Amino acid sequence: MRTTFEVIQRVYDLVKTGALPVFKLNKLGTHSEYVVVNAMPMTGVELKKCFVNVNIHVADIKISDGTTVANTKRLEELSTQYAGMLEEIDTNDMALYYVSQGIEREEALKEHYANIKLMCKLIDL
Repeated sequence: MRTTFEVIQRVYDLVKTGALPVFKLNKLGTHSEYVVVNAMPMTGVELKKCFVNVNIHVADIKISDGTTVANTKRLEELSTQYAGMLEEIDTNDMALYYVSQGIEREEALKEHYANIKLMCKLIDL
């Protein structure tokens, strides 16, 4: 039986060659820049599908009045780097397709992250 854990592991293996620490599901420890790979629920029987998120986190920049803003330059650099690792992948049993990319704020952590969303299709015979 194919599971989301298998999909997370395959995507993790693709992005772990990058410069940042990579985590499955959530971050461990303290890092100002890191990547988290997670997946949404899997659907289907013989052809299974799920969305996979690759979230590239970057600490905000503190400005003179004490507030923080997104480090957009660094987010753009890292998004480009990691998106290149995740271009369309098609093997005998799995296909990954780029769906979308966006920026989200993690106010409590004083950071923003670039979310790269992929569609994964697996054959489960």
